[in-house]
Amino acid sequence: MEAMQNHGPPNLQSNRHFGPGLFENKHSPVGNEGPKAMSTASKAAKNAGFFEETDNELNQHAFKLAIDWSNERRSPDNQLIAVGKELAIDEPYSAITITCDLLKDGVLTIFGPKSISNINAVQSVCDEKELPHILTRWMYYPLRPAWAVSKNLHAAGTAVNFYPSAPLLTEAYWAIIQAWKWQTFTVLYEDDESLLRVSELILQAKQEGIIVTVEQLDRDGTGNYRNVHTRVFLRDALKRVWRTKQRFIVIDCHIDNLVEVLVQCQQVGMMTSDYSYFLTNLDAHTRDLSPFQWSQTNITGVK
Repeated sequence: MEAMQNHGPPNLQSNRHFGPGLFENKHSPVGNEGPKAMSTASKAAKNAGFFEETDNELNQHAFKLAIDWSNERRSPDNQLIAVGKELAIDEPYSAITITCDLLKDGVLTIFGPKSISNINAVQSVCDEKELPHILTRWMYYPLRPAWAVSKNLHAAGTAVNFYPSAPLLTEAYWAIIQAWKWQTFTVLYEDDESLLRVSELILQAKQEGIIVTVEQLDRDGTGNYRNVHTRVFLRDALKRVWRTKQRFIVIDCHIDNLVEVLVQCQQVGMMTSDYSYFLTNLDAHTRDLSPFQWSQTNITGVK
C-alpha cells in the first residue's frame, strides 16, 4: 500500500477511456522510436483492466504497478502493456462492445470489472474466445460458460477469481465463532449483497441453535455514512443493538465505511471490554484501527 501511495494514480480521460499511453511504464516499449522499438512493441502482450465508477483510483494504479513489477522481471522483448478502460456500473452492452474492441486490438487478458451484470457480459465474450478473465471480487456463485449452464454442467470457463469462494469463507467464519463458543450474536450488514454474504453463516448458526439477530446499517443503500439521514439511521440501528445488551457482533460492510461504523459504535457506548467484534471484510487490516486499541474491545478480522 505504501508503494502505491508514493506513485500518483493515473488521471482518467473525459471520454471514459484511458489507453496504453496513460499506463505507459518505464520498461514499456510504447513511446519509443525506431523500427527496433516498433518490433518490440508488436511482441508486447496487452492486458486490459476494467474500472467502474465506484473503483478507488488506487485500484487503477495497482493494476499499472503490477504490470510495472512484472516488466522489471521480464526480458525487453517480452514486455506487458496495460490498457485501462472505464465502464459505468451495470452496463452490459457497453461491456460487451468494449471487450470486442479490446479483442480486435490484440488484448490477451482482461481484469475486472466489478458489477455482476458487467462481469457476466465480459465473461460471455471471454469464454467464447477462450480469453483469460481475472476477477478479484466476492461472488456468490461460480462463473460458468453459457454452454455449460444450458446443459446444467459444472464445467469451468476462462474466469479465475482470486477472491476466496463464498462457501469456504462461511466455513472459516463459522469455525472462528465456534472456537469463541458464542451462543448468540448480532449481524450488522450494509446492503442486499452484504446480507447475502453472511446469509449462510446465519443459517449455519441457527441450525446449531445459536440465536442470531440481524440489523441493517444502511437502509437507503447509499453507502455514504457522511450523509446526515444515513448517519441517523446507522445510529438508530446501533442504539437498538445497545438496548438488547448484545455483546457479540459480526460486521459486514464496505471497507471504506468500516472505520465510520466502528466510530459510531464507540459513540453509542458499544466499544468497551464487554464487546467483541468480528469483521468479515478481508481488507480490514488495511485500515487504521489504532483509535480503538485503548478501548479494550476485542476486534478480530481475517485476511
